[in-house]
Amino acid sequence: MTDYLIQLKQMVRTERLEQCRSLLDRIGQQPETQKRQALELLALTPGAHAGAMLRHLLVRQTEETLLAGILHTIGKFRRRDMVTDVAEFLFYDNALLKTQAVRTLEKIASPHALSCLEQVAKTDKCDQEILHAIAGLKAAIADSRTPEHDPGLQQQKTSEYKKNLARLGSRHPEKYCQAFAYFLHHGSQAAAGLTENLDSQNHDLLIRLLHLVYTTTPQTAAKDILALISRNRINSHLKFAAYDALQAFPGSGAADAAIRGLTDTASHVRMAAARVLEKNGSVRILSQVRSMVESGTKTAELLVQDILDARAAKLISALINTDTFFYAASNHLEKTACEPVLATFIRILETRKRRASAAKYRQILDAKTCEPRKTIVVTSLSRTYLDVYTKLVYAAGFRALPFTSLQDAFEAIVSQKPNAVVCDLFLHHISGFDFSREIRELYGKKDLPVIISALHKNQNKDLLADTMNQSGVTGFFPFPAAPGTIQSWITAP
Repeated sequence: MTDYLIQLKQMVRTERLEQCRSLLDRIGQQPETQKRQALELLALTPGAHAGAMLRHLLVRQTEETLLAGILHTIGKFRRRDMVTDVAEFLFYDNALLKTQAVRTLEKIASPHALSCLEQVAKTDKCDQEILHAIAGLKAAIADSRTPEHDPGLQQQKTSEYKKNLARLGSRHPEKYCQAFAYFLHHGSQAAAGLTENLDSQNHDLLIRLLHLVYTTTPQTAAKDILALISRNRINSHLKFAAYDALQAFPGSGAADAAIRGLTDTASHVRMAAARVLEKNGSVRILSQVRSMVESGTKTAELLVQDILDARAAKLISALINTDTFFYAASNHLEKTACEPVLATFIRILETRKRRASAAKYRQILDAKTCEPRKTIVVTSLSRTYLDVYTKLVYAAGFRALPFTSLQDAFEAIVSQKPNAVVCDLFLHHISGFDFSREIRELYGKKDLPVIISALHKNQNKDLLADTMNQSGVTGFFPFPAAPGTIQSWITAP
């Protein structure tokens, strides 16, 4: 991180507003990457002060591209407190800024954003772009307010909904990617689709619906996720997707379901269940987990490893004084754990004032950090996906660079070419295929392997091969891949 960004971060955190304004007045002099990072830092900071700094930029800056970037960032992070400020640009004669303001309000998608567009529609500044945005926002807002049990929603079954649900379950990459993008803007319809298809034999449709409700978080979906988890005969792919989605819905029933997940035979499922308990760790639940760990069996030892690898800090804190847990943890941390797992454990030890133990593991961490390893950038919306691959990549002899932010992942790839890139099939508002196309503008297929690893398993091989070839994807593999498979991604000619 550069001095400019470090200073800005400190000033925002300490609310030194005058110094922050002075620093922001120099943003136009910074390289494009730093401009973008500075804007995202402000947009991601909650509270009125960060909003005031964004307003300061909108008022003070005059350069067209920079203003468009500010508006884009406000929309990207859906800053509802900035709607009125963005709406001012709807009256500009500058076509670029007006268009960007419309797109930003569409992304924010709040009633206030709709109201601002409707006010402009009554003036001579109205055009087809604004009318189209109004129609889209009305549909999106109405959809978000319509509860799943509303008979109107059940009767509606619009051709658009039916068409996209069919596409979402197809084996054609282009079709299911287009449908996924549609449902990202219609969360309650994705929840309705999950309700209708709980008994579906279309494995990949269920996986995509679970991914959608994890991303859009319609609260009505929680009961269907729990219903799916309660079934005895579902494969590990569906279990992982269900527990991963359940992390977005803390509350009644989630903890008991996660306890069952801790006994699953698949490591990645246990890791996902451990992450659920980070938001549902009652005294009763923690007591149950402690009993499972203290059994002293081989299964208990594996569970300890999974809790550590998932970096489930609350569970680790609750168990760290248990002799059985600490012994099993020590074996894993000293021999097989990757650097992020060690770093999390050290932070917990330091919080508990166990300085001697922290110093011991700090030495181990420093030694592992100095090991020369090839790097693999891994990106996904799912924190558990990243933790699973961070563990597996390390076991394969490499080092993972995990990112939930697609922008951060791309900047890391631009900054220094890794030895491979691994991504999920769906990333924010684009697919892994789209991400690969962006990477191919920098590196050829022979220069950098780009791997999509996903829970999907019923692909049309010919259509998938065509899409991979067009987008420059090196390989499409099941999630999670074994360490031996990961090694082949880098060593393959």
